[in-house]
Amino acid sequence: MERNSNIYQDKRGYYYYQTWTFYDTDGSKKKRVRKSLGKKTPKEIKTLKQEWDNFFNDVDKGGNKGNPFQSPPRPLSKMIGLYQDYMIQRYNDKEISKTTLRFHKENTNLFLNFMVENIGDKLIDKITTQDIINYKNFRMDKGLTPNTISINLRNIRPFFSWCVDEKFIYDNPFTKDVKLPKYKSRPSDEIPMGEDWERLYDFIQKSLTFRPTKEGKWDWWNNNDWFKYHLYIMINTGMRGGEVRILKWNKGENDNPNQPESYSHLSRDMKKICIYFKGTYGEIPLTKNLQDVFKKLKKTKGDNTYVFENEETKEHYQKRYFNRLFLRLCNGLGLVDELQKPLYTPHSIRHGVVSRLISKGVDMFKIQKLLRHSSIRTTLDIYGHLQQDDLTNTMDMLR
Repeated sequence: MERNSNIYQDKRGYYYYQTWTFYDTDGSKKKRVRKSLGKKTPKEIKTLKQEWDNFFNDVDKGGNKGNPFQSPPRPLSKMIGLYQDYMIQRYNDKEISKTTLRFHKENTNLFLNFMVENIGDKLIDKITTQDIINYKNFRMDKGLTPNTISINLRNIRPFFSWCVDEKFIYDNPFTKDVKLPKYKSRPSDEIPMGEDWERLYDFIQKSLTFRPTKEGKWDWWNNNDWFKYHLYIMINTGMRGGEVRILKWNKGENDNPNQPESYSHLSRDMKKICIYFKGTYGEIPLTKNLQDVFKKLKKTKGDNTYVFENEETKEHYQKRYFNRLFLRLCNGLGLVDELQKPLYTPHSIRHGVVSRLISKGVDMFKIQKLLRHSSIRTTLDIYGHLQQDDLTNTMDMLR
């Protein structure tokens, strides 16, 4: 049964909610109550009306007397749901990218699951700084990297800021006492170097001119030319796997740095690749060999939008499919540990390219420009430890 309630607006533009309820009575007779909603948008008013309806429905159903609540109870699960709706709207308005939306949804859900399983569906105004610190410690105890935990926290921090902005809470529990883990450099054993890099690089480099045929072991490789060329571009440019997957033959209508979605495309003369990824724009000049590869691929382009386009979906290949093939490649090349688990991920190729450039004495500022990092600090944080060998040579110069 629909609740008997209404919304009205005064001359100043302020909205009010009113209904008839047993709230704050002796339970024998309903009385009219009125709640100020302030100045809100029609969508916000609709949401608040539903919240108050649900609240007073619970009051009347339970026969509550003298209920102390001055606003509808707001459990964490409900607030995260509203926040995710807000982020979806921002995505629809092209204010944020699909990746940003996914990160916010995944990480707020992780925090919610932790709270519900360990504490319960706590009211948003009862969540404390210690709750967030406990969540951080929980993630650390799982053996996750500082980088992953930092991402976890950075994506729930704006949720609490939003709750404050929307006046759902007055004090933000995400204070300075919640220390974000410092970025930790990639361990050297996670970067293909030496013989591992040579094995990976040589196989990909040579695969464009030969077809491995050992007892049918490489049939899957020979039947996925797009995957070969995809990796070939990565080892010769240092591009991220995602940047190559979304690579287009031509600039799209909405491909510009003023919108949130990432993109990459070839220039008209096919002499460079233009990339906008993770909020940073950059261009990679193509060597003669790479230009020849793209010219070869263009002969089979047809009306494809993407350089590597799935014939069935007419979209670029999905990340999970690409990752699955890369795992097979590592297994085939023997790049596995004692438990036969692959030693590397597709992103390891980017790290391997940088390692090779550093070993050849390429300046870090040039590497930063190639990788399109927003600052040299990011490049040094990730790869600075690979320069330790060069320090020995530097010390020799002091003699």
